[in-house]
Amino acid sequence: MQENINNGAGSPINEKPDYSEGTGKRRLSSAEIADVAREIGEPAAESLGLYLWDCEYSKEGREWVLSYRIDSEEGVTLDDCEAFYNAVAPLLDRADPIDGSYELSVTSPGIERNIRTPEHYEACVGVKIQVKLYAAVGGRKIIVGLLTSYDEERKTIVLNDGSSDIELPLDKISRANVYYDFEEDLKK
Repeated sequence: MQENINNGAGSPINEKPDYSEGTGKRRLSSAEIADVAREIGEPAAESLGLYLWDCEYSKEGREWVLSYRIDSEEGVTLDDCEAFYNAVAPLLDRADPIDGSYELSVTSPGIERNIRTPEHYEACVGVKIQVKLYAAVGGRKIIVGLLTSYDEERKTIVLNDGSSDIELPLDKISRANVYYDFEEDLKK
């Protein structure tokens, strides 16, 4: 479910902090907006028996989009997305963290959900994932394997690709997501 919300006049948020003339109010960066939106969204999700998988504020084409990805042990329905939207939209309006118009998007994280945060890596231990690397390791820039461990202190993960364990520093990973083998599923 995607809806538009306009939280006031003005230009979209800039990536760099901008001090509005004479007001002393600093515009928040995209990451700061996502953090504020997460703080607002987590209690709303919990009140509905859901949990917030991710929250991002980014520019898509010409529009700014605040995206919430919600989940639950039973999965997410369209009704869950609508209920969360209806719960979080007035809270965002009241907090008003975004200077300008934006689209509010509420979805499930999907079967091949992105893995970005320490909490995501911890939740995915024991799950098959795919990582795309900035530079090749052992001749490969894409590795699919079972996430066997995540070490927050060392900022590393260990993947087992079926033949060996591969330790990867998080700063070498450009993108990670849960891996689902659609072709294998069709064979069943």
